[in-house]
Parts: sequence; C-alpha cells; structure tokens
Amino acid sequence: MQAVNLSAVGMFDYVRLTGADAIGFLQGQASCDVQKLTDCHSLPGALCNIKGRVIADFRLLKMPDDSLLLQTCVGMGQKIIDTLARYAVFSKVELQLSNGPTAVFGIINGPQTEVFRQYFPSATIEIDTVQHSNDYTMICLPGSGLRHEIWCHNNWAVERLGQLPGLQSPDHSSAWNRQDILAGTVHVRPETSEKYTPQLLNYDLSGVIDFNKGCYTGQEVVARMHYRSKAKKRLYLLRSKQSLAEIDMGKVVILSAVADESGQDAVALGIISTKFAAENPSWTLAERHSPISLQEFKYRTT
Repeated sequence: MQAVNLSAVGMFDYVRLTGADAIGFLQGQASCDVQKLTDCHSLPGALCNIKGRVIADFRLLKMPDDSLLLQTCVGMGQKIIDTLARYAVFSKVELQLSNGPTAVFGIINGPQTEVFRQYFPSATIEIDTVQHSNDYTMICLPGSGLRHEIWCHNNWAVERLGQLPGLQSPDHSSAWNRQDILAGTVHVRPETSEKYTPQLLNYDLSGVIDFNKGCYTGQEVVARMHYRSKAKKRLYLLRSKQSLAEIDMGKVVILSAVADESGQDAVALGIISTKFAAENPSWTLAERHSPISLQEFKYRTT
C-alpha cells in the first residue's frame, strides 16, 4: 500500500454549486450526464468552449447536503466559475470556490492490506463509486491497481488517517501521478485550458464525454468529431528507461510525465499521430540510449 497526502502537495481546487436549478443548469454545460449522479456514484466530466475545446475537467460529487462539488486541478476553480457564471444568470444556482475537504489522502492498493481494511472494512472497489460518512468520503478511481481518494471532513479523521504507513515519508505525489498516467487520465491545467479537443485527451474513450446525454456547450463540435471523423491523433502511454519529461520528440506532445524510480520505467502521456503510433510501437531517438515504447489505452468506464 502507498499513501499520499494530496492536500499537502496542493493538487486540487473545489467549486460548489447550490440552488434549486443546480443539477439542470450543470446538465446544460457539462460533458457528463449529470442526471446519472447519485449519492453513491461520482462522474468525471469536462467543460468545453463553443469550439469544442476543453476548458477544464473535473470529478463531480453529490454531497450529503445536496450540493454539487466539482474537484478540479489547482488553478482551475476560478476558471470554472467564470465559465459557468456566463450562463447562470437566469438559473437558480449559486457558484462559489470551496475549501473542499479538511484534507485529502490518496491510497494505492489499500484494500489488499490489513491496515486499510481495519480503517475501511467495506471499501468499494468499483470505479467512480462513492461512500460517505460523517468523517470521510471515499472515491474509487481508475489506476493500474486499486486506488482510492479519502476525503477527511474533520481534524479527527485527518489525525487518524495520518497514522497510515507511508504518510510520514517524503512527498510521494509522483506515485499518484504515475497512477493517473497508467490509467490514461490527463487533467487540464491553466496552461492547457482551451488548447485541446476531447479526442486528443481520449475523453471520448475514458467516459468523460457522454454521447447520449443531449446538448451542452460545444456538444455539436464534439459529436461531429466523434461520429464523422476518425481521430488522427490520440493520447498514448509512453515508457522508457530514461526521463520523458523534458525531451524534444518532434511530433509528440508530452502532457504529463513521471521519472523512473525504484526500478520502474519512466512513464508519460503523449499526444501522438495514430499513424505514427501504429508504425512505431517502439523507437529510439538519436540522443538517447533507451528506446521509447508506445501503448494504446483500453479504458474501463464501468
């Protein structure tokens, strides 16, 4: 089991929606089908501009007080509010930046260990499911193994989880980022907002886009790309024995990378021509000794 204090490394912003029209309003703006949101099921989603480019991605939860809480990358909360506020004038909905949980911990392969089962004996292992209690909210996320976010709602819960093995060690956020990469999960940050279409980020494959939900901002462009054209570029997993973070690979756009550590390969998410990927499952750059391998993602969305 690996445990990471995600709050300590400042990964997230939170946006809270309240009001009688919150669900209906967000349904008209988000790429996910907000009608499918329940107390026990979270949704990955995105906001797009009218040109079909992704403004921000998020994970949406329905909280016990019936508010909607969007968890997004740090730096993106105000961007989401500014985007939604343009359409909220005639709806009974309030938008605000939230402090979010008291603390958030990331647990990798927790249910496989006795110590985790002592804390959470009934932990769910189905992706996107949510469990709420007075002290915690637990979300099961995709990854190369079982992965959970634990949201602590008070200081007692933080203190209790703070005793988990590994949390007293130096920053292990790279282990969490590695899981995102291995799952093919890429998050939009301020520097990439409104730069890429959902297809380039594999959002149409990973469940971020619901093609049956009906209209939302940018939906016509996103649907046209999905139904009428074959993607010329996609998000791929790259592996190498050498770092992939700061190298020039020509036509490859690196969006996220983690260096090799503890004998593991360096991994990265890169946008690559599908034609190039099909013809070059492995290649070596002139200035490197280790080859770079490519892997297509097979997403499990349920």
